[in-house]
Amino acid sequence: MRARETALCLLGLAAVTGAQAAPTAAELAEIEHLMKAIGSSGCIFKRNEVWNNAAAAEAHLRSKFDLMKRFGLVETTADFIEKTATRGYFSNQPYEIKCSGETVLPSRVWLLAELVRYRAGRAAPAAAGDPH
Repeated sequence: MRARETALCLLGLAAVTGAQAAPTAAELAEIEHLMKAIGSSGCIFKRNEVWNNAAAAEAHLRSKFDLMKRFGLVETTADFIEKTATRGYFSNQPYEIKCSGETVLPSRVWLLAELVRYRAGRAAPAAAGDPH
């Protein structure tokens, strides 16, 4: 029933806000990287007061992203982070991440740091090949 309620709420939201453009291929690549980074992190993720393993967190964010994307509510990587991966849709409780030996971080902070690393890694080969 919860998935149906979510879908109905999102459908209503899409009708009110108007559908946005779909994410570009570059945005989808970044989002995919972030979801894989979550799944392979070995960290634990707090969602609605329950700690979950990395694979469960990735699966949850994938299903939430797919639904949000279907209704045109995620256009950019920033949208993914803010609307999908930062807090519970119904509970509005922030998601948190705890990696071994580190302090608990809001998921937004962890994801933005990972996005910076990803973008820097993609820019480095292009810069290395640029003779100017």
